[in-house]
Amino acid sequence: DPSGDDNTSVYVPAGSFGMGSEDGNNDERPPHNVTLDEFWLDQTEVSNVRFAAFVADTGYQTAAEAQGWGYIFDGGNWDVANGANWQHPQGPGSDISGMDDYPVVQISRDDAAAFCDWAGGRLPTEAEWEYAARGPENRLWAWGNEFLPDRVNYCDHDCSASWVDLDVDDGYTYTAPVMSYPNGASWVGALNMTGNVWEWVADWYADDYYGRSPTANPPGPESGERGILRGGSWVFEARRNRTTDRNSTDPSYAINDFGIRCAYDADGSGPNE
Repeated sequence: DPSGDDNTSVYVPAGSFGMGSEDGNNDERPPHNVTLDEFWLDQTEVSNVRFAAFVADTGYQTAAEAQGWGYIFDGGNWDVANGANWQHPQGPGSDISGMDDYPVVQISRDDAAAFCDWAGGRLPTEAEWEYAARGPENRLWAWGNEFLPDRVNYCDHDCSASWVDLDVDDGYTYTAPVMSYPNGASWVGALNMTGNVWEWVADWYADDYYGRSPTANPPGPESGERGILRGGSWVFEARRNRTTDRNSTDPSYAINDFGIRCAYDADGSGPNE
């Protein structure tokens, strides 16, 4: 396990899978085969306590802290909330006391990359993320091809969006602890690859990249104006929580469902070794 700071990572063996989908949005097309080298991936999203250790060690200031605001989803819109940041994820009246094991949120792409670098890793490529989520069987959700609401934190009873699923109540208004839903694990044992929080990946977004992507270890476009997050979140319905769904957005955005998961090269070059 190459990841430092007492975190657990899962091994993702080298292999091939079908990336993308004919059934999703246009930017999920064309489906194409990808072959990847082995790597390691955080078993869970980065928790508040892990992020706090990074901040304590480095004095890092997140984008939301520097600018004085983040976005929060209020049920219909994503609104600017002055004072929202990783320590006040729902705005100034909120805090993370008692939430050590919940995923850190209000994280920009630069914040996520800085954390992973500190942890001895990096952001996963989009292909690595999707492979760890869906595997050689090309699962539509982390656990399989049928959406099972008891295996995921998504927009259910406590969610205020128009697409809410009122028939299910998972007990979490926002995020769930990072070790939640072990029965929803992916084929490599990674938790909450479906739902809970969106996770930044390394790639820049280009709408034509799937049509020109290299077959082996695609790195993503060399540059771009939009970053990419994967995995869906507590804000969204089943369709947006599919393993193939792509969320491309301004890389500076920090929102109360944007988090982190790091990858580590398999050569053992992680920290503390």
